[in-house]
Amino acid sequence: MLEDSRGRIEGWKTSFTQSTFCCREECNVCCKRSQGVALTSKDYFRIRKYYPDQVFAERRDHPLFPFSLRVRDNSCIFLSHTGRCNIYNHRPLLCRLYPLQIHVTWDGTLLWLREFCPGIDDPSGIAIDDRYYDNLLAKIYSLEGSAFITGLREYVLQIKRPVTSFMTVPNGMVYSEWPTKEFMWFLVLGVFYDENLENLTPRGRLESIRCDFLPAFRKYLASEIMALPEAGSYFIEEESLRRVYHQNSLALKELVQQSAEKQIVHESKLVKEGKLSFQLPDKGYGESCRNSLHTLKRLNGEKINVEVNDIMHMGKFDGDAIKSEESYIEEIIGREGRYGKELVDLSIDCKLYFLFLVADAVEIKASAFAAYNGKRAVELPEIREAVMIVERTLVELLKRVR
Repeated sequence: MLEDSRGRIEGWKTSFTQSTFCCREECNVCCKRSQGVALTSKDYFRIRKYYPDQVFAERRDHPLFPFSLRVRDNSCIFLSHTGRCNIYNHRPLLCRLYPLQIHVTWDGTLLWLREFCPGIDDPSGIAIDDRYYDNLLAKIYSLEGSAFITGLREYVLQIKRPVTSFMTVPNGMVYSEWPTKEFMWFLVLGVFYDENLENLTPRGRLESIRCDFLPAFRKYLASEIMALPEAGSYFIEEESLRRVYHQNSLALKELVQQSAEKQIVHESKLVKEGKLSFQLPDKGYGESCRNSLHTLKRLNGEKINVEVNDIMHMGKFDGDAIKSEESYIEEIIGREGRYGKELVDLSIDCKLYFLFLVADAVEIKASAFAAYNGKRAVELPEIREAVMIVERTLVELLKRVR
């Protein structure tokens, strides 16, 4: 991350590719959260200036965002009964950046992430491009000054140490440098898009990768990992990782083909057994059986009941739906651990399990929405709504991984 003589940031990365955004009228999805938006100190004092007698925030342990807005009935305390923001002209920094978030990569480069809302990828929206990022940075400098970016970089780089968790092994943890881990994710994405897995949904592909490809690859790596002085700690170099992959690429390719065939049989068996596992709010996983109802909440808060039979037999996803889900999985990989400092360096296997849980939740919800809408296949609108809902439960899914 470089700054010119004016302190302006030069260059950045994003966790996603092309996108557009349009803030829709009558939409307040971003204001309806179980946790209030984080506030900088300047946010807090700016709002307090206009609302001196209102207790609107709570303290939190964070050097850059020491406060958070209070919520009432799972909505921001400043959301009016008509669905409007009562402090729009004085709203916090993070609200002004929405639907983007600002983060930093392991090497200090600025990293833009996006949240999901009905206005993301709106055909009538404006392009999220370099001009868009420049405008956001101008807002940051205007409200917080250049010290904010410096502070953010220092805070994140204290967490993202040069050595990161790479992969668990039976007797400990293998560590690596970040570029080595990035190369491993490049290999994983290669398998994710392998032609042998193209007939599987992203959930099925991720299950094949974590249950078949990764265990085999771990065995190939066993002779290349180096023991560290600390018990149960090992290290792998990028050169060794590349060598192992190239030496065993044909065997791994054959393994993926066999895994695809096995996964198709496995998914057919799940349908025959008539059981469906799904995420319960704050309660881990539950299970519904054939001929029962599955209750879930839509993005607008409406609760619907769907026959479990209908969800299980919703096996077809159209091309646009699949591409959208694939992009979401790739985006989560590219976020480089934007889930809190305890989870910033998830190992490859832990993050693969996390991605599997995400894809599982997305596909179950999308299938339920399609069944409720009377469709015979999952299409793009159902995937988009499912992603927007799952995006708000990532922390709960990560707790399950931990």
